[in-house]
Amino acid sequence: MRYIGLVILFLVMLLGNVAHAGVVTCKVKFQFGSQTLYLDSAYVTPLGDTLHITGLKFYVSSWQLHDAKGWHKVGEAHLVDIEEERSSHFNITQVPSGSYDSIRLVIGVDSLYSTNGAHPGDLDPMKGMYWAWNTGYIMAKMEGNSENEERRLDPKCWKGYHKSGTKLKDGVRVNNCVKNSS
Repeated sequence: MRYIGLVILFLVMLLGNVAHAGVVTCKVKFQFGSQTLYLDSAYVTPLGDTLHITGLKFYVSSWQLHDAKGWHKVGEAHLVDIEEERSSHFNITQVPSGSYDSIRLVIGVDSLYSTNGAHPGDLDPMKGMYWAWNTGYIMAKMEGNSENEERRLDPKCWKGYHKSGTKLKDGVRVNNCVKNSS
C-alpha cells in the first residue's frame, strides 16, 4: 500500500488583540508540497506518481482560541471547497474580546455533529458532504486520478456513477464507483 503526502492548506489567522467582541478573519491556501494547488493541473508525488486533482472539499470545525484565561470555543463548522473561492475566505464571528496567542481546530466535523443527523448551513446534506446511507459527515473529499492508477484499472464506471478512488473487493483492488449527486 502506498501513502501519498498531500499538504492541502495553510490557515492564516489574524490573531492578536480583538478589542471588541467580533470577528477573526481566516484564509485557506491550497498547496501540494511547495506548489500552489490548482484544479486540473498535474502534480508529481515523492513516489513519482502523477496526480490530477479535479475536486477538493473539507470541513474545518471545533474552533478554539487561547488567551491568558485558557481556551475559548468559537465559530461554527465551515466547508472549504476549492471550486468556490469565497469558501476559502471566511470569518469566525462572535469572538470574545481579548488577546489571543494560539488556535486549535479540527479538520472534519466533530463527532457530536456527525452522529446527530443532518444540520443546516455548511453542514447541509445538499453540499455533498453527508453520508445519508450511514448517517455522518465526510471529513474531506479529494477527487481526481492518478496516471499510474489509470494504467492498472479501467477508470470507467456505470452511467450515472463516477470513480471515487478504489477499494478492495474479494482481495482485488477495483474502482469505487459512487452514484452522482443530483
